[in-house]
Amino acid sequence: RLATSQGVTLADIDLALLALEAEGFVMRGQFTTETTEVEWCERRLLARIHRYTLNRLRAEIEPVSAQDFMRFLLHWQRVTPQQHGEGPQALTGVIEQLEGYSAAAGAWESEVLPARMNDYLPDDLDALCLAGRVMWVRLNSPAAASGPVKSTPVALLPRKHAGVWMQRSTEVNSNLSPRAQKIADVLAQRGACFFDDLLRASGLLRTQLEEALAELVAQGAVNSDSFNGLRALLTPQHKRRSAHSGRRARRGVSTDIEDAGRWTLTSNESVSLNNKQDTVPPLWKRGGRGDF
Repeated sequence: RLATSQGVTLADIDLALLALEAEGFVMRGQFTTETTEVEWCERRLLARIHRYTLNRLRAEIEPVSAQDFMRFLLHWQRVTPQQHGEGPQALTGVIEQLEGYSAAAGAWESEVLPARMNDYLPDDLDALCLAGRVMWVRLNSPAAASGPVKSTPVALLPRKHAGVWMQRSTEVNSNLSPRAQKIADVLAQRGACFFDDLLRASGLLRTQLEEALAELVAQGAVNSDSFNGLRALLTPQHKRRSAHSGRRARRGVSTDIEDAGRWTLTSNESVSLNNKQDTVPPLWKRGGRGDF
């Protein structure tokens, strides 16, 4: 093209282009997709083309506005009404999406789950826990003395992934109260126990046992088969309802700690035993009711 437009031979054009290349004025290469021959381009023009290309590509991945990003987050987190689910299957999906996220124990059923469900029912969560599909646990133990259970950060996990998450759990605070340590000893020696079994084995009063369990929950040392164990500890005694109460509301839920199922240590090695020599035989060895 240059030779034709200037009316000179190709040899003269080649000599001129080589001289301009030596001066840094032009560059050779393949700059269009329609040809496989060597092309020449003025250096500054090539830099401008490169800059325009980058600007066009960056515009294609330009960050959206804060409003659009927030709309996406609400949609992705199933908080928008269009994304609300209903029933146990939808609840399972919400828990899987929030896997590993720790929220205050009192916030799960008052804010987190109802915000993502059309008609959240606590019974559905209890059913998933009792079926062995979901579990609740504190993943990170506090560095100091435990606080109230209501503010304890608790995570809901698919039980099949619990082993992965429990590997990152820290060691439980060894400064447990004598009552909490006693319950930890019983659970370490006997394995999972129902509330009534813990009452008989520990010799504690009902309120003392609940306080000990609350301390162990806040430490991340124990959990129960169903979410009702945590729910009961968050509910004042005078407001609790039994699943077998005739006055129970149609859509009510049990908050009786005896309906929590079995209590167990999150890890048998996470709580140090103060009295290892004073070992109590497990129930199944004493001919009593065994909890496996």
